[in-house]
Amino acid sequence: KNVLPPKSRAAAKKQETSEFEKFYEPVHKEFSLADAKRIEDESWQTTKILVEAFESDTPAETENVEIVEDAKNDENQAQITEVSESDSELRSALRELSSYVVALLHDDSKKRAAALTALGRSEAVVIDKINEIAADIIGDIIIDGDEGEYFVIEDYLDTLRCELL
Repeated sequence: KNVLPPKSRAAAKKQETSEFEKFYEPVHKEFSLADAKRIEDESWQTTKILVEAFESDTPAETENVEIVEDAKNDENQAQITEVSESDSELRSALRELSSYVVALLHDDSKKRAAALTALGRSEAVVIDKINEIAADIIGDIIIDGDEGEYFVIEDYLDTLRCELL
């Protein structure tokens, strides 16, 4: 018994592809080195345009740059001094927890324990609070490690030493 309709009727029932679906049909084209080179060149031109566009934008790190004119300089050259508002904001926000951070910077377990006792909190809770504050202000945590083995992340050692010591 033949289950399929005859070929002539099957071809007639084939649905036409909608306009929308035609956009998703693969393009059948022979490979061409000239086309590949053209695509690569266009890609590099786009990259160049994007790089130039991003270079002309003011980076977030230099938004708080202050130009201080040196009156003693005959040529009135400008000196750029970076004003780090985030550092002073971090110091201010960590004020309550600074005794613990200072003890951690000095790697002094007795002072860490005393700071935790004075704060009335567990070490894990204090670490979480410090990292939460840091993440809000500088966008990153500053202390890492496991229970009892915490340390200041190397990238932030100098900043914290300058701000808290």
